[in-house]
Amino acid sequence: MILVMELVLLLMTLFILIQGQDPSATLIVESSNNCFDTIVKTVYVNPVPVAIFQHEYACQGELVDFEDISFLAAGDIVSWSWDFNAGEANSSTQNPSYIFVNAGTYPVMLSVTSDSGCVGTVTNNVNVLTGPDADFTVAPIPALALEDVYYTDQTAGVITEWYWNFGDGIGGNNQNEIHEYANGGFYLITLQVTDTAGCVDTTSKSIQVVLLPV
Repeated sequence: MILVMELVLLLMTLFILIQGQDPSATLIVESSNNCFDTIVKTVYVNPVPVAIFQHEYACQGELVDFEDISFLAAGDIVSWSWDFNAGEANSSTQNPSYIFVNAGTYPVMLSVTSDSGCVGTVTNNVNVLTGPDADFTVAPIPALALEDVYYTDQTAGVITEWYWNFGDGIGGNNQNEIHEYANGGFYLITLQVTDTAGCVDTTSKSIQVVLLPV
C-alpha cells in the first residue's frame, strides 16, 4: 500500500518550446516503498499576439489616424485597447483617430487580445508637431470692383502648398495671388497652407469691394 507519495521529479520537457506547438510535460512520482509511476500530458501553448501600430504625421490640433498592424501566429485578435497620453483618452476600435491639442511628445499604448485570451502590448511615443500658423495681407482695403487686389502670404516656416478662396467662387494655389472682383460687397478670403510634414492651418479675412461711381 502506498503510504506517502513523494514528488521525486517534475520534468517539464518542453520539446522545442515554440508558441503554438504541442510540448509535453512529464511527471514521475515515487512512493515510500520505492514504487514509481509516470504520466505524460500534452501542453498546448497559445501564441501571444505581437502588438504593432503605425500612424501618419501628428500635427497639433489635427485628427491623427492610427492603424493597427498587429499579428498573431495562430488564431485571431478579437479586441483592441488604446490609451492616449497616459489615460487622457481611450478607444476600443481597431483603427482609431485622435486629436492632440498641443504640440509635444505623448505616449500611446496599444493592447491586443487574442481569441485564447493572450495579451500583447506596445507603447510608442508620438511626436506632435506644431504645424504652420497661416497668415496673409490684403491690399488695397477697401478695393474697387474690377481693381487688382493683392494677396500676400505671410505664413512663417517652410510651406509647400497654398490654397486661396477669394469668396466669390474663385480660388488659386500660388503663394501670392492677384484677383479682381466683378461686383461690390463683402467677401471672405480664406488661405489654407500645408507645410513639409503635411500639417495644415487655415485663416480667413474679409474685404469690402466698392462699386465704381457712375
